[in-house]
Amino acid sequence: MKKSETVYNYILSYIDTQRLNPSKKLPSEKAIALRLGVSRETVRNAMQKLKEEDYIYSIKGSGSFFNPIRQGTKSLKSNIAKVGIFLHGVDTIANFDILRGIETSLANKRIGYEVFQTNNTYSEELKCIQSCLSGYSAFVIDAIKSTLPNPNIKYYRLMREKNIGIIFYNNFYPDLTKNTCITIDESKATNFIMSKLIESGHKQIGGIFCVDQCQAMEKYKCFVEFHVKNNIKFDANHVMFCFTEDMQKISKIKKQVTKFAKQTNIDALVCCNELLYYPAKAAIGKEIDIACFDSSKSTITDKTICSIHPGEEMGFKIGEILQNMINKNTFLDDYSYKFDPYLYSDY
Repeated sequence: MKKSETVYNYILSYIDTQRLNPSKKLPSEKAIALRLGVSRETVRNAMQKLKEEDYIYSIKGSGSFFNPIRQGTKSLKSNIAKVGIFLHGVDTIANFDILRGIETSLANKRIGYEVFQTNNTYSEELKCIQSCLSGYSAFVIDAIKSTLPNPNIKYYRLMREKNIGIIFYNNFYPDLTKNTCITIDESKATNFIMSKLIESGHKQIGGIFCVDQCQAMEKYKCFVEFHVKNNIKFDANHVMFCFTEDMQKISKIKKQVTKFAKQTNIDALVCCNELLYYPAKAAIGKEIDIACFDSSKSTITDKTICSIHPGEEMGFKIGEILQNMINKNTFLDDYSYKFDPYLYSDY
């Protein structure tokens, strides 16, 4: 998927999510570029295409707005069954790898999908749900703040009562039972990363984990278990916790990591994802080795040790499960699957 297509689909999903917003105003080119990690020129090209298709219009000095006549995104595939995909909008690389896999899996299957951005907030998640009150056979969801109580959980329970399929990937809501979850075997990733660091002579290994993501906390659990199983003294002071929204505040993360490293005297650091890895490396990468969970395949060459997120494969599997759910009309069956991570080291 080209970057301009990524931006195009993001803005379409934003429009659909915000259709109940009376202002109808889009974020600025700069804001979209920063969120998606692309240039303003790429954003401008995508917005020009949307203008040509009458999805948005601009008012000089005021910004860009979406056309109320064309509320709702166009489905990416002609469809019999329609699927809604809820992205939390923080880790764009992983999410669009997932989308690429889903699109490949569903090619020519006459199953359409629409993408919605929850932007990692309960209010935006509710808007997404309100935009999808009818007409959807299933939903694919990267749960937001998944370790915390969610005020929207009742709507997901209502989906189940209505025999609507729900597939969680990466993050899921523990309060919901008997849902299909597509996850990664974090214990294998942790054992590989920690073993490589220890083999290279490191003894004081620290970690940074997002406390509000169940995927990240599973990594933290495996991090602790590795110490216990290998008779390594675990020091809680060697662990730094943050929230998902903190990962977008790069200067703040840099300062926190620098202070954390100095206070703890760690000689290596494990980051629970790429969004934490890059500011950590910029802050202290010349002083200590830094390893990383969930790198994308396109970014492994700038790392020494990492696990690789199987995004496209995960998306393809999700597409296969959607086909089974829809063709067999068995939305409430458990199709859960755990992927092995790819592992990389240039040691």
